[in-house]
Amino acid sequence: SFIEAAMAEPVSCCLHGIDLCHIKSGDTVLVIGGGPIGMIMLQLAKNEGATKLILSEPVEEKRELALKLGATKVIDPINEDVQAVLDEYTPNVNVVIECVGNIHTQEDAVKFAGKGATVMFFGLASPEDSFPLKPDDVFKKELHITSSFINPYTYERAIQVLESKTLRLEDLITNIVPLDDIADVLDNTKRRAVMNYYLGVDVGTSSVKSLLMDSEGKTVGTSQIGYDIIKEKLQYAEQDMEKLWKAEKETVADLVRRYPEEAGRIQG
Repeated sequence: SFIEAAMAEPVSCCLHGIDLCHIKSGDTVLVIGGGPIGMIMLQLAKNEGATKLILSEPVEEKRELALKLGATKVIDPINEDVQAVLDEYTPNVNVVIECVGNIHTQEDAVKFAGKGATVMFFGLASPEDSFPLKPDDVFKKELHITSSFINPYTYERAIQVLESKTLRLEDLITNIVPLDDIADVLDNTKRRAVMNYYLGVDVGTSSVKSLLMDSEGKTVGTSQIGYDIIKEKLQYAEQDMEKLWKAEKETVADLVRRYPEEAGRIQG
């Protein structure tokens, strides 16, 4: 269909990325992020022969869709201990595909990767972003860390995949806009606000505040939780980092629970 054909470009990019993952029959694959790209990667991994397909995604609707598309396990990273779930479900994660483009989830991808695993950074983080990487972790687990840049020589293959009907793509399309309305979608901030939401986290001296905002910058909802200070010093306060991170996760989880529809459209 023309609707599926519109997805040829992202499918071609995903094909290049999946090639670099070197998935083997019987592998366990973890996909982080259940947006359209994550859902395409999930299905491609299944087609490559992966038998355990795990999706880590905070939005319930996306987790439910992933199960329909072939996921054998879904994890809520806000309310579940991802590592504990993985340890119980599989002896080793062979491939981790990060589809969020966030330094925190990229750091998680390295953390959750099993021995001899391939870690694919498919999500696009900001050029200025960075995160700490322990060479000892890479060494002990013999990790292969790679990434994927656009779609060299995979467009024709993408068309063949579309023709084969081995991917369910229409399930990923949430809105169809007539061509005559494209300019309105791009220019009308109110129309974009219906489609996109953003999440911000403000870490204070003794509390964390998460905010859900629309495309116009208006606050839809907030959640704030305090945490303990280990000790105050003359120039700064030292926080209990474990409680700080817990508070951050709880505020985000609270917003996702209270605004599930908007949370399903978070763009960053």
